[in-house]
Amino acid sequence: MEWIYMTDVIATNYYRTFSRSHPVLARIKPDERVFTKTLDSGGQDLDGKHLSESGNPLTGPFYVEGAALGDSISVHLHKVKLNRDWGYTSIRLGLVSLTPELVENVYSSEYKHDLVRKGRADILPWDIDLKRNTVRPRKPESDTSSLEFTAQPMLGCIGVAPEGDFSPTSGPSGPYGGNIDYNQIAEGSTVHLPVYQEGALLYVGDGHALQADGEPLGTGIET
Repeated sequence: MEWIYMTDVIATNYYRTFSRSHPVLARIKPDERVFTKTLDSGGQDLDGKHLSESGNPLTGPFYVEGAALGDSISVHLHKVKLNRDWGYTSIRLGLVSLTPELVENVYSSEYKHDLVRKGRADILPWDIDLKRNTVRPRKPESDTSSLEFTAQPMLGCIGVAPEGDFSPTSGPSGPYGGNIDYNQIAEGSTVHLPVYQEGALLYVGDGHALQADGEPLGTGIET
């Protein structure tokens, strides 16, 4: 997924914590537009290469010049663009959606091994039509219905380094932002974040081609 501004900033290292301890990826000025890319939640790039461990690897941190403790920054997403023709979801409802005993008895937690990632049988591939801006499940196939949805690209993770030495992972969310998984953090939206560290130290990641109101599967369509 691509988060588009004007200055090209492409990361070679990715992090799984919102922390002040990571080296600054780029210094940006207020109102400066930046073009960058994110990995999917499993650490794969647009070509399917693993560039990071899984767990919502983050692009950043971006040092915002002039941002000081007690300020806030406004991050406007001018463009959020899909850059590959596939994504994936979990196979079934997450244990946070229903009580475990209900989920366990509905259907299997596994489908087929290695469909998306080597050694995994609990994630399913989706096809993304970049020209038509649609998504549809590739597996399992159905003889009775054909599912297809309009893609609505968004970012699951956006946040800044929190106060002090606190370095939360990219799994939860908090006052600093984090793994918010709100499907309105998309093209045209503006996210306001408090500043706890000099330069704010902004991170983004966890792109989705489409997500419901939350993640009942524990994922969106990760891409």
